[in-house]
Amino acid sequence: ILDEKRRLPPTPTQANLIRVLAACETMGNATNVCSDKTGTLTENRMTVVKLQEGGLFVYAPVAPTAECLALLRPLIDAHGPVKSIVLPSVAVEHKVNAGPFARRFPDAAFYAVDAQYSFPVPLPSRFLGLPSWTQPLPASSSSDSNSASSLPWGDEFEHEVLTVFPGPASAYQDAAFFHRPSKTLVSTDLLG
Repeated sequence: ILDEKRRLPPTPTQANLIRVLAACETMGNATNVCSDKTGTLTENRMTVVKLQEGGLFVYAPVAPTAECLALLRPLIDAHGPVKSIVLPSVAVEHKVNAGPFARRFPDAAFYAVDAQYSFPVPLPSRFLGLPSWTQPLPASSSSDSNSASSLPWGDEFEHEVLTVFPGPASAYQDAAFFHRPSKTLVSTDLLG
């Protein structure tokens, strides 16, 4: 499609491809839109699991807004405090919320996949907004991993960290967790 007056192709902001017209109507009601670094719309969900020994396990935390904290409060009252928080991805849309969320629960153990990075300038982890008590998530919960056996969620979860190198000096990580008691797989962007 050409601009009839200028005979130029449309700019990226003018050339929006709409595949489903009803989506425009739905998006008009949105107050927050999450997208990943490619522009793909994401839901950016957080998963909270009640631990068998009491307390809560939080996977892929979202921004600690008043609404989020209000929804979490009854769970804390019923099942105990947030004990563990996991940042399962290196993707910025997850990383940006993890630090502020963790600071709301300073007594919780905080784990992050170990290939966190910044672009275009490589910054130390403390500049990424993650709390000072951040611990690296072991690559696997398999029995041959010494550090995995001491994780606060014990044998309740199995996990594996998938690491992919899509290009030079670039790494992508996503951690998938399997909750044994409920037989539930929890993942972030792995199955998109």
